[in-house]
Amino acid sequence: PGPRWKATGWLVLTIFFLYMAIDDGAQFHERFGSTFKAIREDAGGSFDFFPSYTWQILFLPIFGAVGFFMFGFLWHETDAKSSRILLVTAIALQVLAVGMDFVEGLDDDHRWNLYTVIANRYDLEPWTEARFGETAFDTLRHFSKSIEEAIEMAAMSILWFLFLRHLSHVAGDLRVRFVREDAS
Repeated sequence: PGPRWKATGWLVLTIFFLYMAIDDGAQFHERFGSTFKAIREDAGGSFDFFPSYTWQILFLPIFGAVGFFMFGFLWHETDAKSSRILLVTAIALQVLAVGMDFVEGLDDDHRWNLYTVIANRYDLEPWTEARFGETAFDTLRHFSKSIEEAIEMAAMSILWFLFLRHLSHVAGDLRVRFVREDAS
């Protein structure tokens, strides 16, 4: 593939990460999913076939396609074994975070809801009530959300490192010099 293909690949990734930055602050995919679910329910339909957040039905195919593209493109762009290990790690962490988000979106009584399973199996109630003033279920869910967000941040940090590492490789002698201009 030639330079035009590379430029297009980097443009696709740039647009995707720009969208992700905006989405992270505006919670666009969550709001869009909730709105779509409300419209669907008002029209008499539902998403009974999918037990978790509606946004996952709408956005995961797009995010998944971009993830596959990113994996293939960056695999081709990076040739160092350590860079490829970082790439696989970052994508695996993102997949894990989405999986945790899937569990978070399940109804409390859903058979796949791990928080309910753990809260029912182990007597955590006295401990969580004494330390956090919350039920075991709510405490597990809270810490799971925190862990999921930390995993997402780790994945994004690894990707940033990978991008900067690649930039230093392709533009090895690139230097930036800051010069103060005197006001006239």
